[in-house]
Amino acid sequence: RADKFEQHLSRKLTLSTKERAIICVLMLRGALTLNEIRINTGRMVSFDETDELQGSIQELIERERAIVVKLPRASGQREERFTHLLCGEPNIEAAAKPVGGSSGGSKAAEPDQSDRIARLEREIDDLKREVARLREFRGLKQDG
Repeated sequence: RADKFEQHLSRKLTLSTKERAIICVLMLRGALTLNEIRINTGRMVSFDETDELQGSIQELIERERAIVVKLPRASGQREERFTHLLCGEPNIEAAAKPVGGSSGGSKAAEPDQSDRIARLEREIDDLKREVARLREFRGLKQDG
């Protein structure tokens, strides 16, 4: 005999089918925009229009104990993103940082970048010394 498992999340949190689909997608994929949520929930439920999706998300945000939160728009992003609160408060500073490198070169990033460059240069020097030792060892091995 096999154990039987049942999904209790929907009953415990009193979620509709559409709200459950939103939570599932946010848990699986992380912070998403409205359009990304609509696309990724397509196999579970269909939202006829964006207003319907926005309404479902707004209900999840306005609950007595909120399940979803709207993240502030980061620079370079066109839309706000939403994430779930089932694992606690998200790190908003990390979520607001752009994924790619910025071409502007901010003053705050310069010390970190110079430290990184110095560390990489030391690592390259160490690797060059190690290669030279291996070449010496190899030369001794071939002579003997």
